[in-house]
Amino acid sequence: MSSVSYSISNNQLTISLTGKIDSAFCTTYQNEIESKFRQDLMIIFDFHNVEYISSTGLRLILKCTKTCQSCEVINVSNEVFEIFNITGFTSLLNIKRALRELSIDGKRVIGEGAKGSVYQYDNDTVVKAFKSDIKLSEIEHEIMLAKKAFVLGIPTAIPYDVVRIKEGTYGTVYEFLASDVMNKLMIKYPEKKEEYRKLFTNVLKTFHHTKIDEDILPSKKLEVLSWINNVREHHVVDDEILNRLEVMVNDIIETKTLIHGDFHIKNIMFQGEEPLIIDMDTLSYGHPVFEVALMYYSFVAFDEHNKENYPKFFGFSSEEIINFFNRTIDDITTNLTPSQKEIFINEAKLIAYLKIINHYYKYNRHSEAEEIRFNYAREYLNQHIHEASVIDFAL
Repeated sequence: MSSVSYSISNNQLTISLTGKIDSAFCTTYQNEIESKFRQDLMIIFDFHNVEYISSTGLRLILKCTKTCQSCEVINVSNEVFEIFNITGFTSLLNIKRALRELSIDGKRVIGEGAKGSVYQYDNDTVVKAFKSDIKLSEIEHEIMLAKKAFVLGIPTAIPYDVVRIKEGTYGTVYEFLASDVMNKLMIKYPEKKEEYRKLFTNVLKTFHHTKIDEDILPSKKLEVLSWINNVREHHVVDDEILNRLEVMVNDIIETKTLIHGDFHIKNIMFQGEEPLIIDMDTLSYGHPVFEVALMYYSFVAFDEHNKENYPKFFGFSSEEIINFFNRTIDDITTNLTPSQKEIFINEAKLIAYLKIINHYYKYNRHSEAEEIRFNYAREYLNQHIHEASVIDFAL
């Protein structure tokens, strides 16, 4: 049975079709569908329930490409995709195959992170199931960044498929490797903790020694400046403080080095002795102070008022994690003078607490813990903004 339904969000209209898109379908629905076409609309045809498309249906799609701002077709079966491909439509517009479905029910969890969990699906396959608030476009963006990092020589795992998880989310599929996450290895082999920390430091140095072209990745400096603008809109931090932060960030020398953006011990896996970096969705370029700021956010600032969360997330006490962080920073700043190192760390902390305030509004999660974190971050900026200086040196 054929049918059509519509949903619109801003200037994007999704047209969901069901059945065979043939002459009979077009006789019934073509005028109705074409009446929705406007030059200012982006049209998405959802083919999740489409069995077949004829030349008459193809002409309907072709008219959309000529009438509307943009047109794409999603959730296309393999059979219908072949029709689009043979007729040359895959070179005219964006056509996406339907995602295959997998179930993670009963599968063993082998890793967990802020955006989802990793499951061993079978002897050959690992599936990362994202949380329900992670959009497909975000996942596709992360894959694109992972590929760029791989080309730049960064050891990272790249998925070979994107799937729909039957439990209601999206997932990415990887070849199963005999590997484990760094924090679990540190727990399993406590006598090797320092060895793993040195490996962690070496990977971090690899990032910061990788120079890139500006046009292939976003700028972390511009992102941090956008945090300042976002916080300014909410009038919770004095303009004088935000202005000084803005000057501080703008004055950071541009080194055009690779930034991971979420670098911690749960985002490194080991295949034998070889590290693999995961969660590449925050990849960017900029001065290493931005990386250290985001590491300080993860290792120290985020849970400094809720220290029982350290063992839950990292598997170690707050003292152990903070010591791990401090020793790593000592190792990567050996080329700095004492005064340069002080400036470097002070500015990293200011950026980290700015992120907490921006995070508070970006995700609108105002729990008691978030309120405590937010208030401390705001007070920290008030008390320490005088430490803002000029970073005119590289690591």
